[in-house]
Amino acid sequence: MSHILVVTVSAMGHIQPIRGILRELVTRGHRVSCPVSEEFAALIASTGATPVAYEQVTTAMPATEGGSVDLATFVFGMNLAYAQRMLPQLEEMFDDDRPDIVVYEATAYAGYALALRWGLSAVVLSACRVSTVDDQRPTEWLPVMAQTPKAVETRARFAGWLAGQGIPLSVVDFLRRPSRCLVLIPRMLQPEPERFDPTVYTFVGPCIDGRPEPEPWPAPDRPLVLVSLGTAFTDSLDFFRTCITAFSGQGWLVVLSVGVRHIDPDDLGPLPPDIEVHRRVPQLSVLRHASLFVTHAGAGSSSEAVALGVPMIAVPQAIDQFDNAAMLAEAGVATVLGPGEATPDALRRAAHEVMASEKVAAACRDAAESVPRGGAATAVDAIESMIAGAPGNGR
Repeated sequence: MSHILVVTVSAMGHIQPIRGILRELVTRGHRVSCPVSEEFAALIASTGATPVAYEQVTTAMPATEGGSVDLATFVFGMNLAYAQRMLPQLEEMFDDDRPDIVVYEATAYAGYALALRWGLSAVVLSACRVSTVDDQRPTEWLPVMAQTPKAVETRARFAGWLAGQGIPLSVVDFLRRPSRCLVLIPRMLQPEPERFDPTVYTFVGPCIDGRPEPEPWPAPDRPLVLVSLGTAFTDSLDFFRTCITAFSGQGWLVVLSVGVRHIDPDDLGPLPPDIEVHRRVPQLSVLRHASLFVTHAGAGSSSEAVALGVPMIAVPQAIDQFDNAAMLAEAGVATVLGPGEATPDALRRAAHEVMASEKVAAACRDAAESVPRGGAATAVDAIESMIAGAPGNGR
């Protein structure tokens, strides 16, 4: 039995995609330690992995209304702050119980730093698209190539942190030259997937078939429309009000998931009988019954909908979501409404068109069939190969 340290960020969007892999590791007899804040300890424990308490870094997403915010650089700096706080805690927690390998979620930089400092093998789990060293697409969200003053300053702090840890890698190499990478999205959401070395990158898909079953959701007696902006971009009260206006009275059951941080369901006022509002829903369970998903096009949510064959209206909010939305539209599984376009009339019209379209339905079936099954098992096969020192899987 190997001791496997899995390092992630304590946020639902980072933990949910890896739960199936955690369970598969435990099922195969490995001892899995996962540092996590108290809020998510039960979620980790449900997989059979051992949650290990640590001091969480709390950084709120900046407000975007009324001004321009460089969210890409902000997120980059926020992830660096997590790493700076988390790395010494990891060293203290596991110095007397060192793992055989470190598996880290792509934004949990402290995991890779620990592996490099201790000379351990490392596997990165990427629940969003991956980038090559020379990737300079204009919409690239990791600002390692950006030249804005804030991005340059943040990159310099990152380089200084790496040097201070005795890690002889540039920021670009640290972020974009993994030893082994398991990509937890469908290939259709990855630009130019053929560019990636298959001995390093494996597209295992969202691994929803390996996750512990979420709480069930009752099957509705009419078409179900799920509306969610994920867990980070939930401060748009006007958007949820617009959706209520757009979708009520259409013969559908509309489920709004408004998040736990910014909006009180009472803020939406009296609701029509065909509208339900929740702070959080078991998204996979709801999507299994959904006829339409109105989404911010985050990588995790998009991947789940693709895997389950659910058509979408994509209303991207920031960062990589615009690229995700464009790729979903190109695949024929989503209609995109950009900033300022998501009016009640536009949403209602798009919903009727998407749900009635045989062409969209066929595209959704094709997309779902393209998603690998047994992704969690494939991922754990790769991790076990790294533990065994299989040639070609390490630096």
